[in-house]
Amino acid sequence: MTGLIEGKAVHYVNENGQHMAAIVVRVNNQDSGFVNLQVFEDLNGINYVGGVGYSADHSPGTWHWLETDAPVSTSALIAPDDQTS
Repeated sequence: MTGLIEGKAVHYVNENGQHMAAIVVRVNNQDSGFVNLQVFEDLNGINYVGGVGYSADHSPGTWHWLETDAPVSTSALIAPDDQTS
């Protein structure tokens, strides 16, 4: 699975279907996307979840890549004083 490395930010889907921020701490199987995660929960702190599989369907108990917004133009990132005419 391209781009899957330790330290990568992903989403873990908990048993209630909530998407939780998570960091990959170990890649168990690069081809299938089987990983161990540190999951960041709003009020409950950080939890270790081992042996988590990938799911493009966002099934509970799995992880998936972060959803992204539309790409931002790099010109929007330049401060007005830095722009040249």
